[in-house]
Amino acid sequence: MAISTETQQRIQVARQMCRARGIKERAFAPPLWRMAWRLGWALPPPHFMTTRQYFVISWLTVGPVAILSYWIVPWSMTWPLIVTIASTLAVFDTLRMAADRYGLGFPPWRQITDSVF
Repeated sequence: MAISTETQQRIQVARQMCRARGIKERAFAPPLWRMAWRLGWALPPPHFMTTRQYFVISWLTVGPVAILSYWIVPWSMTWPLIVTIASTLAVFDTLRMAADRYGLGFPPWRQITDSVF
């Protein structure tokens, strides 16, 4: 599977916008995003996702770590603590990314075209 040409062009324009604002390549395209693009999933870069989309992705990455930690430390009293920590990490990561997105003035993903940059 391959990403459409339009999406590839949008990613390139977004990459140029991020470079112009001083965002490093690793922050623009973390490993999860590069893997998704290789699999053909048209996932917007993190700085161009909506807050809701980014929160879901954060939870999808933090959630399995929380479950694995429950298996490693099987005490029943730690499960609420692990879920609380995982939720807090996902919320703060989402808020940080939203602040970056709005603070740097990035447009929504659907508005990125070759003429934006």
